[in-house]
Amino acid sequence: MLHLVYNWFMGNIYVTEFEGGDGMKMVKEEIYKLMSVHNLSDSEFAEKIGISRMQMWRILNNRSNVGMSVVTGFKKAFPNESFENYFKIECE
Repeated sequence: MLHLVYNWFMGNIYVTEFEGGDGMKMVKEEIYKLMSVHNLSDSEFAEKIGISRMQMWRILNNRSNVGMSVVTGFKKAFPNESFENYFKIECE
């Protein structure tokens, strides 16, 4: 289970609890819809959330799990979007 606390005034996200599974993944289809709505390329989206284009590719192609820095960058870049629509935790 993942618990995030977002301080809207200061713009900070705090992870208060993260319990397991095999890792957190992005929901590829939803990410591409969001990119389309905001007219962002892969590179522009990656830059907006604070990661490299290569790291974005790894995450979207299930070569790498999502880290807390990606979640934080996502919420800062898209504060009105629901975390649950774009990320999932995979469990065994």
